[in-house]
Amino acid sequence: MSEASRDAHRRKRRNRNWALIGVAFIFILGIRAVSSRPIEQTDYVTERVGPGAPYVIAHRGGAGLRPENTIAAFSHAHMLGVDVLEMDVRLSADGVPVVIHDETVDRTTDGAGAVASMTAAQLATLDAGHHFLDADGTATWRDKGAFIPSLEQVLARFPDARLNIELKDESQVLASAVCGLLRATQSESRVLIAAIDRGVMLRFRSDCPNVATSAFELEAAWFLLYHYLYLPGLYHTNAHAMQLPEEALGIDLWSERLVRSVAGHNMLLDIWTVNDPLEIARYVDLGATGIITDRPDIALALLAREPVPR
Repeated sequence: MSEASRDAHRRKRRNRNWALIGVAFIFILGIRAVSSRPIEQTDYVTERVGPGAPYVIAHRGGAGLRPENTIAAFSHAHMLGVDVLEMDVRLSADGVPVVIHDETVDRTTDGAGAVASMTAAQLATLDAGHHFLDADGTATWRDKGAFIPSLEQVLARFPDARLNIELKDESQVLASAVCGLLRATQSESRVLIAAIDRGVMLRFRSDCPNVATSAFELEAAWFLLYHYLYLPGLYHTNAHAMQLPEEALGIDLWSERLVRSVAGHNMLLDIWTVNDPLEIARYVDLGATGIITDRPDIALALLAREPVPR
């Protein structure tokens, strides 16, 4: 066989191999698309305030109105008639899930130091309203009894409220502790759990498979990749909600197509965190299923919803 014949044979074999790879790739994509199924929703989303109406989700209890992540904030938001109380949870030094956003207590209280270095009892003695300023810059909540509550206290205080709980520590111990607490208080059906960390979320889903969860960071990134490639059907979801900011890496994430892509998987699509009335109205019009906001009063007014007596 001449050199030219051998070259032609190699090219033919190479082209055939690439064709086989292409066919296999298309076959795998087809199988993935066919096997993708919408998530089955939990009781967290079975009751809505009206057709197409989004949930009003009080971010940290409505951090623009009351000291964040306190009973005072949650009580006020609940009185206003919000649909969901959103909060952040970390572990105290004695292993108690406590409601606070930061790793330290410095920004929100009159204390200093890491949350993980203090017991739940010690954290509860701090003034969680110390740095809160109202609209005219007055420290109206200083020394008024606002404190860092435990998650158990919040669950007991608001037994009929939906809760969106973000697990802030990159700790699987926290995931298991929160799961155990939800089971002990029979709160599984009214909670949506969020976490950025993959390991934390996978542990929680393993421990509490019947509790609704939102997509962790990597899951959301994969979903957006498939979405921008016009291949949302290839995404396999284990999340009940996609909670997204307005933009990422300078890219506006939100569009009507995104709303359709998420709806195709039967997931909720929540926007965080919007406080401006025009921005809130924009995301309501786009079809967001949840408005995460520090100003739930503004969102409720835009939706023409009156305060609900509690």
